[in-house]
Amino acid sequence: MRFLVTHKVGPRYETGAIEQREIVEMGAFIQDAIKQGVFTNGAGLLPKVPRTRVIARKGVCEVQENVKGSNNLLAGFALLKVANRAEAISWTKRFADVVQDGEMEIGLITEAWDLGFMPKPANAPERYLTLFMANAASESGAPPTERELALMGPLLEEMVKAGVLQATDGIKPSKLGTRLHFKAGKRVMALDGPFTESKELIAGFSLIEVPSKEAAVAWAERYGSILTDLEVDVLALHDEAAVDGGRPPGFGEALKK
Repeated sequence: MRFLVTHKVGPRYETGAIEQREIVEMGAFIQDAIKQGVFTNGAGLLPKVPRTRVIARKGVCEVQENVKGSNNLLAGFALLKVANRAEAISWTKRFADVVQDGEMEIGLITEAWDLGFMPKPANAPERYLTLFMANAASESGAPPTERELALMGPLLEEMVKAGVLQATDGIKPSKLGTRLHFKAGKRVMALDGPFTESKELIAGFSLIEVPSKEAAVAWAERYGSILTDLEVDVLALHDEAAVDGGRPPGFGEALKK
């Protein structure tokens, strides 16, 4: 079974105060999960970098900068590799044109060079995570409209051919998920969905494949214990990814350093 594990912004996130212990422990944990075939993709979102939200209402699109967090219950995501933020916004607006009514948030991915694992390559592209926010339709499990089915496939194909779309997936309704709360590295609460809207920004994500939801929650408990004080969501994905580019080149090797 496939799951998206997300962690929310914790007390230290905006300051970028990541402890060396967290980097070492998380690197070892993810590397082991890669070897076991559990972890298939994931990354953190870069602290101190403002988020952008694209809002479509009845086909009219609005772009909001410096978003602080609202309606962060997820219905899907897309991982984009582009030249810059403007290009990421442009592609996200293409998604908005298809769905016509919805909200999407764009965050810059933390790369290996941001953590000091390697020098930043010359002319390196940027990766952005576009998060599709849930609404009443997605939470009810309603299928895509005929219009969305007709337009989304060609858009995804165009993005793959352009080398932009690295991965994308839809998320099942939150009633199938579990939310974990951690304090000082210990789980203090576990709530099964459905969830209300979360105000905290998403700080990072992991895509995992495990035999059961119970195994996914157990994996997320270890994940959350490393990151200490924060909220972690375990969200069910569909059986097959719409587009799955796998891990970025050098991902596992960077974590070994």
